[in-house]
Amino acid sequence: MKQFLFLFAVIFLGACAHVPQEVDPKVTYKKELRFDVNGRACAGTCVVPQAESYRFVVRSRGDMKLVKVTGCSFDNPYKEGGEKGWFAKDRKWEFTYTPDPDIAKHDCSVSISVYDSKMENVAYGYVDFEDPEKYALPATWTCNNETQYFGGVSVCESAQGAIQQLIFPAPVLGKPEKGCEFGMENSRGFVEGAEFIFECPSAGSCPYTFVERSGTNRMHRTTLFCYQQVLLGGN
Repeated sequence: MKQFLFLFAVIFLGACAHVPQEVDPKVTYKKELRFDVNGRACAGTCVVPQAESYRFVVRSRGDMKLVKVTGCSFDNPYKEGGEKGWFAKDRKWEFTYTPDPDIAKHDCSVSISVYDSKMENVAYGYVDFEDPEKYALPATWTCNNETQYFGGVSVCESAQGAIQQLIFPAPVLGKPEKGCEFGMENSRGFVEGAEFIFECPSAGSCPYTFVERSGTNRMHRTTLFCYQQVLLGGN
């Protein structure tokens, strides 16, 4: 009898694990897509070294069948399929992104979305690219309770309202966009200092650019993502 109940529980839980979660277009979800860029493993978001071209390998669950790749100069249509071996749990797409040098000067990033055939389940990914000539000021994020050192370009993703910390090696000046304020702006809307502790503001993405106040006036560019929910089985 115990063996029967155990078997029933395993089957029941396994069936529940694959129940599709309806995606609400008004909700901002956590990025959890797994992918590689030029051999670097990424989970949800990442920053990769600058290169002439970027080889992407995107992996997602076997029932995911459509992938969409978007950049500042392109919005590729959905690509169906994706390789899947006999015993592989994941589906895989591979593609190469070669940015135009003139367009790349405009701080281009790439977003990836993977969907199932009914467009009900989705997994998201985001990648930004280092640019040492333009952005040379390093920074340290304590983001989503994890501390990570970055060069001149960084990314952070955490739950809306969660407290984050951003530290620079020297005092900087920045002006957050409306809806992305730190809550410590001066009368002109600027933030100044070398350390900022603040709540993840409005849901969605917040881009920031900081300039070193003295010395070489180095710059740092970062993108903060604040999510509202996590998709169950979204990857």
